[in-house]
Amino acid sequence: MGVKNRLKYWRHQKMMTQKEFAAFLGFNYSQYNRWERHEVQPSLDSLWQIKRKLDINIDDLLEWIPD
Repeated sequence: MGVKNRLKYWRHQKMMTQKEFAAFLGFNYSQYNRWERHEVQPSLDSLWQIKRKLDINIDDLLEWIPD
């Protein structure tokens, strides 16, 4: 089972560019950009940091995709 993050959705909700959103979350742009393009997944620690910063449920950040 795969995981697709929903960072782009939340970034659009905040009406921010990728660079602005990465800075808001406390990550560098290149790292954030790779997450949004699904090249790599954020670590569990990063997901918790994002969850706290956005004040959302972890389920609202992830979408489970069946194999």
